Amino acid sequence: MSIRVVPAGCKPVNLSNLLTFLKKLDGRDKSLKFVQYFSRYLMHQLYQLNPKSELGDRLQKLYKGVSLHRKAFRLGMFMDEYKKFETTLAEAKDDLKKTLDLVKSAAMGLFYLHDNLIWLVSLKVLTGDKDRLKLRQAYFRWTAAVVTTIMCVMDISATQEKIIATEPGTKDRVKAEENQGKNTIAMAKNIADMLVYGNSAKFVAVIKGSGYDDGTLGLMGSISALAGGYATWLKM
Repeated sequence: MSIRVVPAGCKPVNLSNLLTFLKKLDGRDKSLKFVQYFSRYLMHQLYQLNPKSELGDRLQKLYKGVSLHRKAFRLGMFMDEYKKFETTLAEAKDDLKKTLDLVKSAAMGLFYLHDNLIWLVSLKVLTGDKDRLKLRQAYFRWTAAVVTTIMCVMDISATQEKIIATEPGTKDRVKAEENQGKNTIAMAKNIADMLVYGNSAKFVAVIKGSGYDDGTLGLMGSISALAGGYATWLKM
């Protein structure tokens, strides 16, 4: 499969572009997500060496604190997904992609709604069973990750057909290879998300008898954050 992971129009890494990236909500969120999950990964490694590691304790506080406060950025985002659902539903076409888009928007909308409720319960603004909310939230996010992965496989297949149908070195071929690079990055993110939220939904424990450790979850979450952040960078 021929791909170009770094397209010709990719912005160089410098202070000006970094500031532009961090001004975007997605840019800040993906940066914090990386801090959250990579600190979790480092915490696990330190605890493996020394279960009483003070730095490990600090990293644990960091990853848990960032995890909670990232939820503030997502307040009300379920309304965006409701709007996407409405827009997709109104489209004249009726095919598999439309159905998958509808399921994805519904699942993500319910994920964000539960995320908002968990944040408010954590702040003691509302009362509720936080563990139960987290479990239901994981179900919805895992469902969205599975659907997005299926859509990504469809995109990879369609793009590969375009690559095969065009001559090497032509503008159409280069464009198709760049799109395939984006699809590949998206696939890496989707697989990482499926593993992380599959663990949160207890599916992993059912299959293998126990869930992933903090090191594995931290690594998978970091990969998801980097892939998502790179996708946001390419949109600048």
